[in-house]
Amino acid sequence: MPNTITHRVRAQIVADASQPFTARLRYDAADPHAVRAVFPAGISLDGTETTWAFARDLLTDGRLAPAGAGAVRVWPGAPGEVMLELGAPEGVAIVALDAADVAAFVEAAHAVVPPGEELGRLDFDEALAGLLRNA
Repeated sequence: MPNTITHRVRAQIVADASQPFTARLRYDAADPHAVRAVFPAGISLDGTETTWAFARDLLTDGRLAPAGAGAVRVWPGAPGEVMLELGAPEGVAIVALDAADVAAFVEAAHAVVPPGEELGRLDFDEALAGLLRNA
């Protein structure tokens, strides 16, 4: 089984006249608590691909009930949607994600590292060495 997965997700920014687009969700067992949402250059304010990293649990839990209290929040939207709110100094974006795509991604991520087994995947020696190198 691969240690890294990437799934395409149908998405749409919740705004007047916004067009659907394809985002990518990534999961890497080397960073077992996190997922990354990658948005195409065409929808960003500066015209570059944008990546947001946030807790895997937010995506897992937010499909069923509101989750998150910081810059990233997730909650169930209309039928077939999972809402993702991203807050930055430039403003807030709310993105509707296809619920079936999100469910398939979460299932695949849980197959790579089952919930509750994340700590067993962390390399504490390498993490400590990295902290000491940067101190």
